[in-house]
Amino acid sequence: NVEDDFGYVSLFWDLGAVPDGIYETKVVARCNQTSASIATQSSSTETIKVTVDRLPPEVYGYPDLHMPIHEHPASTEYSIEFTEKVACEWPFVFDLSLIIEDGKNITHVRSNDGIHVICSGHSINYR
Repeated sequence: NVEDDFGYVSLFWDLGAVPDGIYETKVVARCNQTSASIATQSSSTETIKVTVDRLPPEVYGYPDLHMPIHEHPASTEYSIEFTEKVACEWPFVFDLSLIIEDGKNITHVRSNDGIHVICSGHSINYR
């Protein structure tokens, strides 16, 4: 029995043998018939689409990230394209980290250090 002391049920869906793809799924709950009830009661959720995708997006091509010496990083927008849509919901599930070299100094900058990031569709843009 998977019911807890409060009458709630939790089940885990093992997707190990399920191939990557898009599936329609719904949850159906059926309560056992008691002596006082005539029929089994049931309830279900709406059908939702579930995507099983175990491969992360890859960078598409070779982005040109070279910056002319006279330009400041905040004045130039850069874009990184990916092979599939990126999870762009806020808060972001990715962290953008840059290493800026000017020939003398090396600066490490992360997305929470003031880099402006826009994530949309297949790309991440920043300045």
